[in-house]
Amino acid sequence: MRGILMYHSVDSSGSAISVSDEQFSRHVRFLASGRVRVVPLADLPSVPDDEDAVALTFDDGFRNFASTAAPMLADAGLPATVFVVSGAAGRDNAWGGAAAPEIPVLPLMSWDEIASVATAGFEIGAHTRTHADLTRLPAAKAEEEMAGGADDIAARLGRRPLRFAYPYGATSPAVA
Repeated sequence: MRGILMYHSVDSSGSAISVSDEQFSRHVRFLASGRVRVVPLADLPSVPDDEDAVALTFDDGFRNFASTAAPMLADAGLPATVFVVSGAAGRDNAWGGAAAPEIPVLPLMSWDEIASVATAGFEIGAHTRTHADLTRLPAAKAEEEMAGGADDIAARLGRRPLRFAYPYGATSPAVA
């Protein structure tokens, strides 16, 4: 079995996108116990079919990844990929449009924090420039969102991200 454990925020809000510090700490302890193999996202497809492995991902690039999750993961020797919204770095997740009342507005990592977690060994992936639902955009604008996010990361970190996560998990043949 291969799987991806996808997180967003490590905080105490109890929201649909959050896991508490205590709960995340329990997850890390379990994952570090060796009962399941944790691999970098890039390595997951090459895990043999008869082996079990998971990869860890974090969407949006919340500041609490740098302050809470990254230190726990680093201490346990666990890899992770963080998908950042390049145009919102250093701001918050008030993406615009109709805000979901169950989702708290939380700070996102600054470029310095993103660079720091990248230097610590965590992979940085692209998650568009503005967290737009790509399925609702004209093709040219969707391409600009995807390529622009990767361009911004390359300009700031000196290397182009190799992985991309669709905001809201929303994809279609037009944006795939």
